Amino acid sequence: MTIRRSTAAPSAVIACVIILLSVVLITVGITYATEPSELPDPGIQSEASADASDSVAGPFDDSSQPPSDSSAGEESTVKPPEESSDTSSAPEFGQSIPAMSAGTFNSVGTQYCILYDVTHDAILYSKNSAERAYPASVTKLLTAAVASEYCQPDTPFTVGDEQDFVQEGSSLAYLQRGQRLTFEGLLDAMLLPSGNDAANAVASAVSGGDIPAFCAKMNAEAQRLGATQTHFVTPNGLDDPDHYTTAYDLYLIFNECLKYDLFKDAIHQAHYTAVFTRNGQEVQQTYDSTNYYLLGNKTPPEGVSIIGGKTGTTDNAGLCLILYVEDGSGNGYISVLLGCPDKDTLYSSMSKLLSKIRK
Repeated sequence: MTIRRSTAAPSAVIACVIILLSVVLITVGITYATEPSELPDPGIQSEASADASDSVAGPFDDSSQPPSDSSAGEESTVKPPEESSDTSSAPEFGQSIPAMSAGTFNSVGTQYCILYDVTHDAILYSKNSAERAYPASVTKLLTAAVASEYCQPDTPFTVGDEQDFVQEGSSLAYLQRGQRLTFEGLLDAMLLPSGNDAANAVASAVSGGDIPAFCAKMNAEAQRLGATQTHFVTPNGLDDPDHYTTAYDLYLIFNECLKYDLFKDAIHQAHYTAVFTRNGQEVQQTYDSTNYYLLGNKTPPEGVSIIGGKTGTTDNAGLCLILYVEDGSGNGYISVLLGCPDKDTLYSSMSKLLSKIRK
């Protein structure tokens, strides 16, 4: 008998082996997938991630905050505004005005000043404008700005006991206790003759008799405006070591005031006749501006129109002047001078500064 070798057996064996291997691999895979993976302890941070977190300040980290303003001698943190995007007529930030030589600016007899092109949002000149200085009665700009948020032109005021705290020798509007007048009249009494009694009356009425509380409102408003180097302790500007600002901050404050038509009308006047009630009788009082340009005692440069401003004088502050002016095209400018030694220097320096405005 001839025996023939079957070819089916090896094939069957091979198929069984393949099936067994598949079962083994599947079982191992399932076992591995169902075992818990080892996760890092959330309380442990790698050196690399720790180093990265130390080097990047988050939005609420102390390291992201501006430096403390605890010392009067430290460098100011005031940042200049951005350059104007309109380069057709606005000067570049820090660019010298044509024909403005170093000698010309050295002849500007003040330690602190700034000339700002409001229309094009550009600084034309700055000299120590971020350094602290005493503002004297220019303080009343912020007093006016805060009060304007709470009062209408016809808001009634009655002068009270706050007049007892007016320092002897202060500039006055000669208000008397019990006198009744509107906010418009009180604003003129504060800004034209620079009445400290009027500034106190405004602050007291707005704050319910609490003048320090009004000063807190002033400081809060200064911070809101970005005037971060300003701190006031009186509404009138009398000298105090804790009462200071900068030329740049005053530009910011003055620019805010100019949003109020009542304020612009007040500072544009050379004279104002106030009508109020005193002891039941209607009384008139004429106030004269302290701005020599408006009074005609000084002449501004040709092509420059003086819209208005505010003066200030104390022993520590020297003579101060802030102006809003316009050129022949209606472009607006704010100019600030602080710390001048006398009136002639104040106005001659201001005129030199204004004469360099592009006509």
